Amino acid sequence: MPESDLASRQTTAAFCHRALAPEQISGRYLLVQQPQLIARDIYKSFRMGARRIEVLRGISMDIAHNETVFLSGASGAGKTTLLYTLAGLERPESGTVKFEGRELYSGSSSWEARLRNEKMGFVFQGYFLLPELTALENVLLPAMIGRRTTKGEAEESLAAVRLADRMHHLPAELSGGEQQRVAIARALTNNPDIIF
Repeated sequence: MPESDLASRQTTAAFCHRALAPEQISGRYLLVQQPQLIARDIYKSFRMGARRIEVLRGISMDIAHNETVFLSGASGAGKTTLLYTLAGLERPESGTVKFEGRELYSGSSSWEARLRNEKMGFVFQGYFLLPELTALENVLLPAMIGRRTTKGEAEESLAAVRLADRMHHLPAELSGGEQQRVAIARALTNNPDIIF
């Protein structure tokens, strides 16, 4: 084997060892993992009176496991619509979204709801905290819907966002930043596979 080929393979192997966990590398073969989320040709529009506004026009993307993706753009550009579509909350007019190999929007609404509850965490732009529930109860809500009791995990999530001393407060008794942190704790509590 020429020396330049050997150096190239060693560089590639060193890169792979840094990018992947050791159990993902086997001998001379690299195990390629499918993307966690695959979106293909997503289209979505809205009607405003007689006008049709195209918000998503042929969006395609792959998101790997543990990848962090940031969306930026002008107000009204479709960032929230894209997130909702990728998360199984808003059906596209056309195109497909696959999460962990399963096509969203092809199963029953109860299957989709169960998948979201068990596998996904959501940090909504408007927090969506129930005003009559305490911070702790709001964080527990997804677990209660999924018939899992995780009070200790909910308390840990609130402590992780520095709200251990505010967990028994209602949303109206919290600042906007504290409400956002409750929403983050709620998204983390079920240990989701992906967070939107």
